[in-house]
Amino acid sequence: MKQQKKLNIINRYSRFEAIKGDPDEAKARNITTGELGLWQSWLNLLNEEKDKVENGEDYLHIIEDDCILSKTLITSIKNNATAYDHFDIVATDMYVNPSIYSGINEKVLRARRNSEVRILDNIYSGCTASIIIKNSKIEKVLNILSEYYQGREKIIPIDNFIRRCSKEKRLKIGTTIPFLSTVRLDKINESTIQ
Repeated sequence: MKQQKKLNIINRYSRFEAIKGDPDEAKARNITTGELGLWQSWLNLLNEEKDKVENGEDYLHIIEDDCILSKTLITSIKNNATAYDHFDIVATDMYVNPSIYSGINEKVLRARRNSEVRILDNIYSGCTASIIIKNSKIEKVLNILSEYYQGREKIIPIDNFIRRCSKEKRLKIGTTIPFLSTVRLDKINESTIQ
């Protein structure tokens, strides 16, 4: 919340207490305790948000507590509002390995040279540190996630499932280029997901 204060966007955010996954249930479902907690947190949060009266915002922005936001994030959302409308989920960062980096590097450099933010389709590789969902898409996302979570004993991490849904064209996932957020690398080992 310190960063939201610094960026003068604190009034747009509220804290949602994450759920700690049960170790026995996590083991039975073949994921880590942190991964189970993330699934349960997302499902509870989306369930709460789908029933809320319009709060003046068009989007739900889910950020994890170790996420660092770009100074241009809110401006980018406003300036690219119609682009965000074409996606069920927009990730403002993602996991990047060397092959992914080489595939998007030129697009990132071009966007930076032109001082623009683009939303690319079909490149999402995982990470839920900063996700934007248009309010009108919350119920769709919730239904797809809930159906999978409730229908299987063994599950995969939520970001891997979101990526699968993108590949299967069940969810349209966009990723901002350049990224508008990152995680604190000095705190990565403290993450409860690891």
